[in-house]
Amino acid sequence: MDNVEKATVSFAGADHAALKLTGEIQGIPLCETIVLVKNGPYIFVITAATFYEDATADLLALFQAR
Repeated sequence: MDNVEKATVSFAGADHAALKLTGEIQGIPLCETIVLVKNGPYIFVITAATFYEDATADLLALFQAR
């Protein structure tokens, strides 16, 4: 990956710590957002990845909390 940065993103109705990564895989641009969701003693990791343009926020917006 060419670039890694810390971020805060909205996921399932709340703000969470995240990592945003960009780079190339075999010459194709790749964007990833890795969301860390803490729930009690557990940490869940949700990864959204898209090629060519960063549409990871659109993917993460599909999740809803109950």
